[in-house]
Amino acid sequence: GLTIEARGDNLKAGAREIAIRDVFDGFPGHRAGIQPGDLLRKIGGREINSAADVMNATFYLSIGETVNFTIERDHEMLQLPLKVVERPSEKALAALKRIPATSSQER
Repeated sequence: GLTIEARGDNLKAGAREIAIRDVFDGFPGHRAGIQPGDLLRKIGGREINSAADVMNATFYLSIGETVNFTIERDHEMLQLPLKVVERPSEKALAALKRIPATSSQER
């Protein structure tokens, strides 16, 4: 239960930052401690600079598998293990409670 958004240009040419937009209550990202506004840097050791990188890093993951997400929060890198679950439908996601960002997370 996470959604992402691309943000302004990163230091690398053509690269962008991928930020966590929404975290859904009770899902693995929430339980692992991911928060709205966190910057997604790696999934399972693969660098993340675009939405396509997220798709490529998660495509072959299996339900029940645990994968490390490396996120940046307040200039600190954190590795958070997440257990892969089945993605809910868009209708189900719309009904879920989103975790609000705190003022320090809004960038």
